[in-house]
Amino acid sequence: MKYGRPDKEFLRWRWNPAACELLRFDAAWFLEVIRGKSMAFIGDSLARNHMQSLIHLQHHGRGLQAHALQPIVLYNFTLSIFWSPFLVKAAESDADGPNHTGLWDLFLDEPDDRWAPHVAAFDYLIISGGNWFTRPALFYEKKTLVGCHYCLRPNVSDLTLRYSHLSLSHFENGEWNKGGDCVRRRPFRARERRVDGLELEMYEVQVEEFRETERRGRGRLMDVTTAIVLRADGHPSRYGHWEHAEVTL
Repeated sequence: MKYGRPDKEFLRWRWNPAACELLRFDAAWFLEVIRGKSMAFIGDSLARNHMQSLIHLQHHGRGLQAHALQPIVLYNFTLSIFWSPFLVKAAESDADGPNHTGLWDLFLDEPDDRWAPHVAAFDYLIISGGNWFTRPALFYEKKTLVGCHYCLRPNVSDLTLRYSHLSLSHFENGEWNKGGDCVRRRPFRARERRVDGLELEMYEVQVEEFRETERRGRGRLMDVTTAIVLRADGHPSRYGHWEHAEVTL
């Protein structure tokens, strides 16, 4: 709203799971539940949005009108965020690269050191794999180049996105740097948006790994894709900055 979003109906939206009356968020109750615990958000700008939303909910929660972080301190709750858009080790080897979007070195079998060594210290992790994998990249395994995605390098096999990872897109009518946007004034209804095509193919791979992790008993996981896919407004898009700011979406 600060940057010019004209509608306000989203302030009244609430999740309504099928056959379930979901209680409204209660900031005081939440702080009691997580007293003495810790939570970390890991990923890209979507992870940052999630963290900021949580702080916002706490700040405006019932009886918690003080500074946003004060109640978190009082309840000994640790909230952290780790910027890691690829989740694996990554380095931009060419800032220009194909299509002027940069070329990245991705070490697909090595978790990013910015977050991986710290996860054991947290009670809850919210991990979001972003759309950065759509950018041109060189793929490494065991520190050896095995192929790429749209690197246009001679003698380097283009293994496509299927070899790395892809999450659901949050831009329409063009790529993120070519006028793509997603200004929505309401969520999708259940049958208006579905995962299909390449997105479905990659999602099924993720679900397969998801189930294998659960089978091995390595913690409890929750797949929120079905719910999140309905929130096309989840990224601030053009309302994330001043109207005439020098920003390329």
